[in-house]
Amino acid sequence: MSAHGFEARAAGVSDREYRANRTAQFLPMSGPETALTLPAVKVAGAVVFVYVKAGKLRVSVDLDEAGEFFPDPVPLEVAVQGTTVFTGEGLAAHFDADQVEALIRTAGECWAYAWDAGMREVATAVQEQLAERAWQLMEAEGPSG
Repeated sequence: MSAHGFEARAAGVSDREYRANRTAQFLPMSGPETALTLPAVKVAGAVVFVYVKAGKLRVSVDLDEAGEFFPDPVPLEVAVQGTTVFTGEGLAAHFDADQVEALIRTAGECWAYAWDAGMREVATAVQEQLAERAWQLMEAEGPSG
């Protein structure tokens, strides 16, 4: 730790990553260097916008210039309060948010209407728990969902 209480460099961060993080830029909503309509931070070519819209905190990531630092596709991980809520890996990487929502609803409906002994033979306990949870959430939101 430095005298100011900050680590000079987090454990496990490569020299390249350290330099990319150290040279991050704040891009104000509008300023002499930009004509941005929203505030953003630029790190390793990725531009991350964080703003309020429709009563929600919205985070938008533009990866157009990130290819200079990262391979294609850019590996992406999103965390909220320190908990990873999205990673661009596995099957989820092939679906957009609306498609993931539809898959969750399908799992819930399968649990509610078609989960029988045969399904229990092929599904894991975790799959069954997730499908049941999806159905419970759907029931709680009512017919408008």
